[in-house]
Amino acid sequence: MQPFMSAGLVRFYDVGEIEKIKLSPTAVIMIGIVVPIIVLLLRFLVP
Repeated sequence: MQPFMSAGLVRFYDVGEIEKIKLSPTAVIMIGIVVPIIVLLLRFLVP
C-alpha cells in the first residue's frame, strides 16, 4: 500500500483499477512518477 501512496495512486487502488488493468505495481509506480513530470514540463514550456 505504501508504494501506491507515494505514487499518489491511492484512489486507483481503492477503486480496484490496478487489478482491472493488470499492471504490475512497478509499472503503476512508474506511471505515477512520469505523469506529474510531464505535467510539470508542459506547465514550464507552455507560457
